[in-house]
Order: sequence, then structure tokens, then C-alpha cells
Amino acid sequence: MQATLLKATQENCELNREGVRKDEIIESSNKRLRLEDCLGGANSQLKHKNKERDELLDRAHQLRELWTESQVEGRKLKEDLEDAKQQLDSMANEYWKEHF
Repeated sequence: MQATLLKATQENCELNREGVRKDEIIESSNKRLRLEDCLGGANSQLKHKNKERDELLDRAHQLRELWTESQVEGRKLKEDLEDAKQQLDSMANEYWKEHF
């Protein structure tokens, strides 16, 4: 009878240790899942931020191109204006010569 009680006590201790180990494994798994969820959320946010950055870089490139085009167009308009001023001055000089 004592042998049976001893054996039952040993089995109980072993089952308790096994239960503790399983609880530790479950807790570890739960922590890992929570961490994976956090990492998944962070990864999703990072992808979103990367997409926003790429869109902003594309827009900046477009604006840079427009700026360059506007500078070229501005120089051309200044040249055209100077030509028109010279033509007007020339026409005015001719008019003054002919009429006065």
C-alpha cells in the first residue's frame, strides 16, 4: 500500500512538473504570438510609410521637373520681351525720324 501511495505521489509530482512545463510553453507561445502581432502591425505601418515616402519622392521629382521647365520658359519669355522691346524701340526711332 505504501508502495502504491509512493508511486501515486511520484506520478502526481511528475504530472505537476509536466503541467508547469506545458504552462510555460503556452505562456512562451502566447508571448511569441503577441510579439508577432506587434511586429506584423509595425511592418504594416512601415509599408504604409514607405509607400507615402515613395509617393512624396515621386511628387518632388515631378515638381523639380516643372521648376526646371518654368525656369527655361521664364528665360525664353525674358528673351522674347527683350526682343519685343528692341523692336518697339526701333519702330519708335523710325517713327520719330520720319515724322519729326
